[in-house]
Amino acid sequence: MCQNNGASVQPSNPFLRAYMPYTIDPLSIQFTETRHGVNATARILFDGKKVGTIHDHAERIVTDVTFRTEEDRAAFAIEARRILATVFGKATHHDSAFISEYARALLQQAEEELLKQSQDDHISDDRA
Repeated sequence: MCQNNGASVQPSNPFLRAYMPYTIDPLSIQFTETRHGVNATARILFDGKKVGTIHDHAERIVTDVTFRTEEDRAAFAIEARRILATVFGKATHHDSAFISEYARALLQQAEEELLKQSQDDHISDDRA
């Protein structure tokens, strides 16, 4: 499951959540249980195309996010700073902190989508 290590990963404006152009492909999420918790890896998409990968490690405060190109990273960082007013209570952190928390917020949304789909499938099965 997505680990946020106590950081706020909600967009600064709740109305912006619906307009976040980046997503995580829910079907790409791979969970790995470790002695430290549950790690997750997933594809980050922009306009349906893969631009990066989140490697969320339960024991890390700032998670690893890799991108296809430096331009993809820069664009993601700009969007992360636009969406998140602060990270760990500050607006002055390095891009990597904003990138990490934005990617974790996207991962959390994708996990919620998977859970909802699973619940909807279960309800459909019960009615059949």
